[in-house]
Amino acid sequence: MKIRNNNQPVEKDLARIYYKNNRTQNRILAAVIAISIFLLYSAFSIAYGKIRSDYLIDVRAMGTLATVSLENGSMKQYRQMEALPYIDTLGIRKTAMTANCLDLWNGNLIYLDDNAYEKMAKPAYTDIAGHYPRKEDEIMFSTGYLLQMGISSPKLDMPITLNLKASDGTNETKEFRLCGYFTDYIDPAINEPEAYISKDFIDKRNISPFPADKILAIHSSLREGKRIENSLYSDLEMEYDSQQVFGENPMVLQSVRGVFGSIPIAACSAAIVVLSAFMLIYNVISISVGKEIQEYGLLKVLGTTNRQLMLMYGKEASNQKQEIDRQYQTIPNPKNQKPKDSQLYTFPQCRLRRNHPHSYILVILICNNADVIRIFFAALVLLTPLVLTQWH
Repeated sequence: MKIRNNNQPVEKDLARIYYKNNRTQNRILAAVIAISIFLLYSAFSIAYGKIRSDYLIDVRAMGTLATVSLENGSMKQYRQMEALPYIDTLGIRKTAMTANCLDLWNGNLIYLDDNAYEKMAKPAYTDIAGHYPRKEDEIMFSTGYLLQMGISSPKLDMPITLNLKASDGTNETKEFRLCGYFTDYIDPAINEPEAYISKDFIDKRNISPFPADKILAIHSSLREGKRIENSLYSDLEMEYDSQQVFGENPMVLQSVRGVFGSIPIAACSAAIVVLSAFMLIYNVISISVGKEIQEYGLLKVLGTTNRQLMLMYGKEASNQKQEIDRQYQTIPNPKNQKPKDSQLYTFPQCRLRRNHPHSYILVILICNNADVIRIFFAALVLLTPLVLTQWH
């Protein structure tokens, strides 16, 4: 015959005593987790910001996102490159004519297909106004070249007259309409001046896009440029012996190497930062849980069941939640109305249940003789939303 015992008053007294004794300990634990999360966020944010900054500098200095170029590429080679699994984006660049404007500006008229402009050239420019040329008489310049021609305040659809010279030596004078302009960051001492013209312009002059000056590509893997070059030399049929392929390291890879030196060092640095936060939280939780294990072990020796331990810990958590509720004025005064256990209360931008399960899960792990590492991971995963809410 089982004799029911009524330990509810004892459970309430123990829960109240534990709550008072662990108040400072719980605050320290919450502070440690919050500080660790802040340190992780700060470290990775600074590293990401530096890598992103170097990435933009490299892209704008290069004037393109392209990492691969094949000079004098044919249509056949273009089709072959389209089928390669490590080529992500493919475009063409074709010089149609040379042009000048009253000896103020001398450069090339360049045709770029959609991929070459939208996915490779455009990300390297800023302050883009208008659109890429679509009609025969439309042209697009950088603001730096417009300034050379004496145009300090460009306006869309304004006329620009250029003297053109074809590859066969024929000359013509043509009036273009400015359909777009942009700011670039290319060093004019290294790169030839250029302006963009439309597909209609080269079609009406029977200028074929192939052989293209360059077939441009972005490779999808993080392989180094030298390895991509070797792969293309083996995978493509070269039109002539001296035809060249140029490969660059991906911009992200260059940025990471610029900050850390190499990918392995970057991975080790990230691991060290995460491990440091882990050890900080681990030490605090191991001390806290070690003390709790001794106390709960003593209670179990005296005959306390796992259910009673969980009830006691739940009541302790409920006491703490009620204090937080009143601090944020999110539950009514107990003298007027007693809220139900299932009632939802609101932290700033967060909604949690009153008896939320963090404390219960921690005590279940303790009652089932879980090791400190498992308790650490459970506490880190389960307490993080609560800590972020309280520190908002």
